[in-house]
Amino acid sequence: MGKGGRSSDHQQPVQQQQQQQQHHEQQPEDLLSLPQFQPFLEPDFNAAVFTSQVLAASRTSAQVQAEELKQGVRQLEQALSNHVLAHHQELLQHARKLSDTEHSLQDVVLSVSSLQASVKRIHAEIEGPYQQVKAKTRQLQNINTTVETLRHLIHRLKLVQKLKQQLSAAPALLDLAKAAKVLTDIHAINKEVDLSGIEAAAADQESLQAAEAQIHDQAQAFLIDGMESLSQAKVGSALQVFFNLEQLQQAVDGLLAQHLLELDRSFKQALDSRHLNMSSAAATAGMAAGAAGPGGAKGLTVPAPGAAASWQERLWQSLRGSCDCIANGALAVWHLQRVVAKKRDPLTHVLFLDMLCPQGQPLLTDKYWREALRVVGDAFSAAARPSKGGFVRDALTANYPKLVGLLEAAFNRVTNESRLKGVPPAAGPDQMPALLDASGPFRDAYLAAALGRMQEVAGQAFQGSSRALPSPADVQKCIGVLHEELKAVGTSAHLAGLLGSAVGKVLRLMADRVEYMAAAGPELKQVALGPAAGGGANTGQLRNITLCCQLQEVGRSLQALTPRLPGTASAALTQPLDVLQATATDTVAPIFKAAMDVFESTILAMHKQQWGDAPPAAAKDGVPPGPGSDGGSAPIVVMETSAYVTDLANAIAVFRCANQVERLAPACIPSSPVY
Repeated sequence: MGKGGRSSDHQQPVQQQQQQQQHHEQQPEDLLSLPQFQPFLEPDFNAAVFTSQVLAASRTSAQVQAEELKQGVRQLEQALSNHVLAHHQELLQHARKLSDTEHSLQDVVLSVSSLQASVKRIHAEIEGPYQQVKAKTRQLQNINTTVETLRHLIHRLKLVQKLKQQLSAAPALLDLAKAAKVLTDIHAINKEVDLSGIEAAAADQESLQAAEAQIHDQAQAFLIDGMESLSQAKVGSALQVFFNLEQLQQAVDGLLAQHLLELDRSFKQALDSRHLNMSSAAATAGMAAGAAGPGGAKGLTVPAPGAAASWQERLWQSLRGSCDCIANGALAVWHLQRVVAKKRDPLTHVLFLDMLCPQGQPLLTDKYWREALRVVGDAFSAAARPSKGGFVRDALTANYPKLVGLLEAAFNRVTNESRLKGVPPAAGPDQMPALLDASGPFRDAYLAAALGRMQEVAGQAFQGSSRALPSPADVQKCIGVLHEELKAVGTSAHLAGLLGSAVGKVLRLMADRVEYMAAAGPELKQVALGPAAGGGANTGQLRNITLCCQLQEVGRSLQALTPRLPGTASAALTQPLDVLQATATDTVAPIFKAAMDVFESTILAMHKQQWGDAPPAAAKDGVPPGPGSDGGSAPIVVMETSAYVTDLANAIAVFRCANQVERLAPACIPSSPVY
């Protein structure tokens, strides 16, 4: 019983394993998804690590674990066997196809072997002819190269001989353009073919260099002669030579650079006080005095005592020459531009101007003005530095209108001499302000000094305090300084406009100070009529009337001067003069408004007067009254003005032509209000 019981208990695990095995045999595709097979699918599986982990985590013995693994292997083998049996026919078909493929590959191998043998046979048959053809081709190429070299060499020798013949001709028969063209053709041959190492070509190299230098020098001299004489024929011939030499751009750029270099040298010498000192008759005394300028400014050259006038004369003479240099350069470049605008190459018919100034690039005159303005601006900026200016800086600042006159005269000369119909002028309207702006440091210094002088006299006359009034002498001095500054600019519209703006600032300063100086308060509105009432203006009213008359005198004098000034100065002074007139009007407006109110109230009171109470004139003089004097029908004849009318007339006369107003008020101008 017991034994039998133990036997039945031992058979239960075996039956469970058989059932599990049958279950896996029925579903072999699910074996790999079981948890016990997952570790074996990992790419980094390690048998030793797996064994250690299993033995450490399991409570069973190693033999039991090994048995379980063997059971799993048997399950996998059974699943694989079942899979193979299930696809047996398909595997057989693939096997037959592989067998057929092997037989086909054997046929292909035989065909490839046969093809390789054929290729080797063909290669052996054509190797010899190919090498022969290759050698013959190389030989033919060398022959062609030799022929081309000989052809170019012969052509070059002929051109060299032709060039020598042309250069050996008489100067009157020498055609530089043709010689330049032949020389350019020789250079083209040298670029096409390498003739180095050929003795015949090397023998002519020195003579070609000498010929090129001769042609270039003669063309350059011809060009300079044509520019100095303003001969279009000479300039055109010289440019044709440079075009044939393929140096047209370099020649024109060199000509521009030459004029700019001369301009730079002229301005630097003119603005250098050391040059003035060296050209002085008293050079030794000047250098001794110039070792240290006023105040010990080391390096500044100053004139010797009594030599300032001669230095001034030499300075302006040099600047006049420098301004002429600007005009000469501009006219020369304009003349060059006229030539290249008409000159074409006779062979290619290319316009020279299109080569020198392609579309979208500035013309030659624009290039010249751009660089000339830079040169002049740099020279003036250097002369304006405290460490370099000295005598020159002070002289140009004090006499800046004279410098502007020289610059404008040079520009006007360029404009007048280049005014031709159908030809662009040598200078555009934008160059004039730019040329004057080049002297900006001296312009700013001059305007600042002029403004300071005008503000000083204006401040002395109109101090802005409520005590002292400007004296007539101070007002006349202020007017005189304003006139002197405006007249000093001469006919320069540009400088006149700038100085007019400075004068406008001074006029606004006067108006502002008069507003502070004018009296204010109820005393301005106090009006007394008639001498008995103390008629006339009081102290505050007289103060404002005086200031008004003085402002009007300044405005009247400037308005009388503006017709003789350039239009820019008149335009700059228009608004400041209006401000000055408005301020003058505002200072006395309350006075006359109060007077008008009193006059109106007095005139309106005339209806209250007893006009019939006056005695007859005859009785008053002791003459018996005439008919009707005893109350009859005879009318009363009034022979005198009433006291009311007399007082009113006297009161109006006080404000119209009183002695104090008449003494202060100047002659009124048409545009000024009459008080």
